[in-house]
Amino acid sequence: PSKILIAAAALALLPAAPAVQAHDASASCAAMNAALPSVWAAWSQTQPLGASTTASNASAISPGHAYAVTLNPAAQVALNDGKHIKPDTFAGYLGLDVTKAGTYTIALDQAAWVDVIGRMGMARSSGHQHGVACSSIRKTVDFQLEPGHYTLRIANAGREALTLEAQ
Repeated sequence: PSKILIAAAALALLPAAPAVQAHDASASCAAMNAALPSVWAAWSQTQPLGASTTASNASAISPGHAYAVTLNPAAQVALNDGKHIKPDTFAGYLGLDVTKAGTYTIALDQAAWVDVIGRMGMARSSGHQHGVACSSIRKTVDFQLEPGHYTLRIANAGREALTLEAQ
């Protein structure tokens, strides 16, 4: 017991870790989204779109366009694949038609799961990155996709409003 108390006291004397800042909250940023790379030029020009509660009714998005997506309360969305869905989160489905094989990047403005589902099942992500510095892009996820129709499944989003772009 005394070793535990000594260890706890030693930990209490360590300096507190600095609060983690989001990549886009840097004081050195002159203006959010002002210097986005050209590939993300559409990020600031969103089109409104509602996410579906089922994969079969999903509205399609187009690569190279950004969307202001309205998600649904997760409890109303058919997410029956065993994933742990956090209470009081938001979810929904979108469609994506791919005409050319390659790496497609999905960008989100908040923490959320994004899955890409095709005729062969769930596509494995090939990379995850933090968003672009000084932007509202919080994260990006890469997928190697062949031509075809895919369904994007968004889950565990903390807010109903989500900005999303596929490239």
